[in-house]
Amino acid sequence: MRLLVLCVWAFGVGIIVLAGLLLIAQEIFSESTFGVPHEPGAETGDGYVEDERSTSASSSTPIG
Repeated sequence: MRLLVLCVWAFGVGIIVLAGLLLIAQEIFSESTFGVPHEPGAETGDGYVEDERSTSASSSTPIG
């Protein structure tokens, strides 16, 4: 009887650990390298391109 309880307990703990590892693996592999950052204040690098475009566009307009 003790052996049966021990096997059921070990099997249950193993399933819980396996489910946890699968959830961690899913979170790791679901991260997109090109996605928007999760933090609202994080910089994406797009602001620098827009700044260059706005300064080059304003300098190329003729003064007339």
